[in-house]
Amino acid sequence: MSWLRAGDSGRGFIIWIYAVLCTVLFAEASGVRARTFKDFSCRKKAHLKTIFISAVAGKERKDVKISVVIPMYNEHSIVCDTIKSLDAQLRSDFGAGEYEMIFVDDGSTDGCRDSALLLASEYPALRVLGYSPNRGKGYAVRCGMLSGRGDFILFTDCDLAYGTAVIKEFYDRFSNGAGDVIIGSRAIHDSGYEGYTFKRKVMSKAYMKYLSVVAGFDHTDSQCGIKGFSKDAAFGIFSVCTCERWAFDLEALLFAKDFGFNVSEVPVRIINHRDSKINPVKDAIRMTKEVRRIKKERKNRLKNERNKKGSRVNR
Repeated sequence: MSWLRAGDSGRGFIIWIYAVLCTVLFAEASGVRARTFKDFSCRKKAHLKTIFISAVAGKERKDVKISVVIPMYNEHSIVCDTIKSLDAQLRSDFGAGEYEMIFVDDGSTDGCRDSALLLASEYPALRVLGYSPNRGKGYAVRCGMLSGRGDFILFTDCDLAYGTAVIKEFYDRFSNGAGDVIIGSRAIHDSGYEGYTFKRKVMSKAYMKYLSVVAGFDHTDSQCGIKGFSKDAAFGIFSVCTCERWAFDLEALLFAKDFGFNVSEVPVRIINHRDSKINPVKDAIRMTKEVRRIKKERKNRLKNERNKKGSRVNR
């Protein structure tokens, strides 16, 4: 650069140092930090050209009672209202400084991440993570769960389909020792499938029957979009999960079973209905393939663990 030429190098160096200091001071004052993807526990996919942005208002955050993870994909039209509604409910239920909201943008193309980032300074509990390209809901949830600081880490959808009041019920179940993993179930609620189209209702119940027979799933609803985990359970389970799309719930719950975590169900119902994006034929085929893959990987992993235990005993 021209300012580094002989005679100007001293002045240029001072200007450069001043610029760096100003940048650092501004970042500290605004409380906005940028982190690369490798800073997160889901760095297994670090070979991808993926960047995470973490916007944190205020000082470095301490551990909190609850982290709420919201995966989002092209949710520009609702994300701001979701942040406001969720923050109001969590502040009322847990108190300021006792919760955090982690919104994970799954490679959106409609600017919803930018919309969420604009609210970071207004809502101290808000963290916004994002990456590209799109990877799937399972991937977004996994990254959010592994970055949570709460004693209890819960995920739900950006449309808050099950409402916000139910979050406290999940936390209370956990804090009262009902289980390490608390999952919602539409099947055990009297109005759990109220408002569902006939097609969605049939698909949901048929899929649960399939999981019971094929995968050995022993709960009533794997696909309900609200689930909470103790910090230990969240890190232990999601650090080994690999499913990125539809069947990630099943994979996580099967790991919970294998690792000996207690699972408890909470009856829930849909409050906010949206048009379904499910393609009956295409998604049924995709989910069947994922379930088979999960079953095979689980079988191999359990076999390897038994072999390791056997080799230790024979020594």
